[in-house]
Amino acid sequence: FDLVRSTLIENWLKQSLHLCPEPYLIVLILLQILQFGLKKIFGLILLPHLPPNGHPQKPS
Repeated sequence: FDLVRSTLIENWLKQSLHLCPEPYLIVLILLQILQFGLKKIFGLILLPHLPPNGHPQKPS
């Protein structure tokens, strides 16, 4: 399954490179996907430590 998936991704990348020869566009798209993923991960890590109002409480 992994082999099939990587081949599909390779083919898709080749088609994308063929369609838009500017590689920076693909890099930008990948960066956006990475950024979104990182936001989700950080959100999952950080949200449980925040109180419900969304602001960290200041030590009194």
